[in-house]
Amino acid sequence: MKSFTPSKLIIVVYVALFMAKFPGSTYSASDLIERTCKATPYYDLCVKTLKSNPNSSGADVKGLASIAATGTLKEAMGTLKKIYQVFREAKDPVWKKSVQTCLEAYSIITKIDLNQVSLGITEGNYQRAIDCASDLPKQTEKCQNSFEKSPFTGENLVVHMLAEVVISIVKTFLQN
Repeated sequence: MKSFTPSKLIIVVYVALFMAKFPGSTYSASDLIERTCKATPYYDLCVKTLKSNPNSSGADVKGLASIAATGTLKEAMGTLKKIYQVFREAKDPVWKKSVQTCLEAYSIITKIDLNQVSLGITEGNYQRAIDCASDLPKQTEKCQNSFEKSPFTGENLVVHMLAEVVISIVKTFLQN
């Protein structure tokens, strides 16, 4: 049996430490997320959304687009839940009608638009994904404008911004 000399041990330790500090897949995934998000109008929101999903570390750009769409759906579902709660508590008929408009808008976002976005990405029909994602800002504006002072301004803004992130990422497929 060959002996394991101290110099060989030092080399093995250095290689192991180097690989632990700079793992190729983690570094390149982070780099891909940052490069992808630089092509969007909301870099910080994009990075936060993508990095919050553990699947982003092994994703290509198409996978990142899907993850961004999933993040948008998660945000929209949270908003829909809040809207529904406000709707149940609403007493004033005018207020309730405004909240109903938001319920309808977010139902379209969560049940139709984002499903079509995900399907478009998965099937490679990127124009369909862009077209459906482009409806999200219209729906959030419909909700926003149904009030004189909306209680959902922050949520509408985030969903609107996430839609722009998704659109920007998917547009990179059409440019290549």
